[in-house]
Amino acid sequence: MSTKVIIIEDELFVAMHLRKLISSLGYHVVSFYHSVEDFIEDKDCEFDIAFIDVFLEGKMTGIDAAKYIKQQKKPFIFLTANRDSQTINDIAELSPAAYLSKPFQEIEVEAALKILSLKNNSDEKSNIDPFYIFLNDNNYSINPLTLREIDVLKSVCLGLTSDIISEKLFISKNTVKTHLHNLCKKFSVKSKSDLTSIVNNIFNK
Repeated sequence: MSTKVIIIEDELFVAMHLRKLISSLGYHVVSFYHSVEDFIEDKDCEFDIAFIDVFLEGKMTGIDAAKYIKQQKKPFIFLTANRDSQTINDIAELSPAAYLSKPFQEIEVEAALKILSLKNNSDEKSNIDPFYIFLNDNNYSINPLTLREIDVLKSVCLGLTSDIISEKLFISKNTVKTHLHNLCKKFSVKSKSDLTSIVNNIFNK
């Protein structure tokens, strides 16, 4: 049974785009709401994950929705274009599963959902790509990796050259070079061979 998702977002274009994106990743969007009031009134709504815009139409905000959802012990992911420190602090206090800054990218939504799977679906961890441990804070990289960096890292560990990685991932050679530079920096190493060595050591422990 696919994971049920709801979206609380008052911008129709954003809601429809997010719905299409989440559905393409294999999740089931059961409903979306334009306001917190509409969501709370729907007593029959059953869901597993909520995407919530922080600032919404109506008197209640996404913060209010998150508090309500937290009482139900359901995970939620915040969406917002507002980056001021007070908003960030208010969001952090509620311990969301993730925080996505608008305009968000498909890869960011996928990463947020994958990280949530790692946290909550312990029975399915054996079926999750082991490289996804690097999407979250971990003991091996200075900062979490992006999904594209993981694609490049896996290719490097397979012994593929930069030219082949470029063709395989449909990205330019310069982009591959940039990802490799960032990977080396995040793992505090100096070369592709060092990357391969450190990842092999991690998974062979």
